[in-house]
Amino acid sequence: MSPKASWDDKKEFITTALESGIDYVLDTEDSENIRKVGNFKIISTEDDADIYLVGIDGEGDGTLELKDNLNESADLAKANEAKNSGKTVCAYIVITDKLHEQLAVTLGRVVDYVILVATDWTIIPLENIIADLQKENVNIIAAVKNADDAKVAMETLEVGTDGVIFEPNDFAQIKDIANLIDELSTESYALKDLTITNVEPVGSGDRVCIDTTTMMKPGEGMLIGSYSKSMFLVHSESLESEYVASRPFRVNAGPVQAYVMV
Repeated sequence: MSPKASWDDKKEFITTALESGIDYVLDTEDSENIRKVGNFKIISTEDDADIYLVGIDGEGDGTLELKDNLNESADLAKANEAKNSGKTVCAYIVITDKLHEQLAVTLGRVVDYVILVATDWTIIPLENIIADLQKENVNIIAAVKNADDAKVAMETLEVGTDGVIFEPNDFAQIKDIANLIDELSTESYALKDLTITNVEPVGSGDRVCIDTTTMMKPGEGMLIGSYSKSMFLVHSESLESEYVASRPFRVNAGPVQAYVMV
C-alpha cells in the first residue's frame, strides 16, 4: 500500500482485497490496523511481520548504491541474517539495470519471495530471472499495474511468476486482477482414451475411498494418479450394481500414494 494514503483510504482498498480473495498485503506502517480487518499475511520491514521485507530503503529500491560485487550487498546480508533467525523473507528489487537483475537472482537463492518491480518493464528481464531461479525454492512475484500486465507475468516462459503485486488505485482494478488470477488458477483438462496393454498382480495394500458432500452423477469422478504428467478419471460409485448399492458421494480412489487433482 502507498505510504502516502490515509488509513481510511487503505481500509477501503484492503476490505475490497479481502472480499476478492487476496490474502497478502505489503505495508510498512499500518500492520496492526490491517490485522483487524482480516486474516492477511503482512509483508513488512517490521520484525513481527508474517513475511520480513528487505530491499526497501536499501539497494533493492535504489536508496543505497549497489556495488558490482554482490557478495557485499547490504540487502543480501540482511536477508541472510533474517533467514538464519528463522524468518520468512521477501526481497524487493526495482529492476533498473543488469546489475539489479543479477541482485534479484542472488537474493532469490536466499529468500522465500522476491518481488520484481520495473520502471520500464519488458518481458526479457522477467524471462531471465524466471529461468535462473526455476530450480530454486523461491516464489517470484511481479509488480503489475493492471490485469493485462498480470496475465503477461503469469504466463511468461510458460512457467510464469508465482504471483503478482500491485498498488491499488481503484476498486475495479483490484477485482479485475483478482478475477484474472482465479481464472488462471482454474485449469481445464482434456480427457483422452487409452488402451490397457498389460495387468500385473502386485499384492495387497491399503486402499482409499474418498467420501464427499457431493452427490455425483454418472460420468463424474476425480482425477487421480501417481504421476505428474497423467492422471486417470476414477468414476464415482454412482452406478447401480446388483452386488452393492450405489454411493454417489464416494470415489473408490485407489492406493494411498496416489494424488488427487483439486
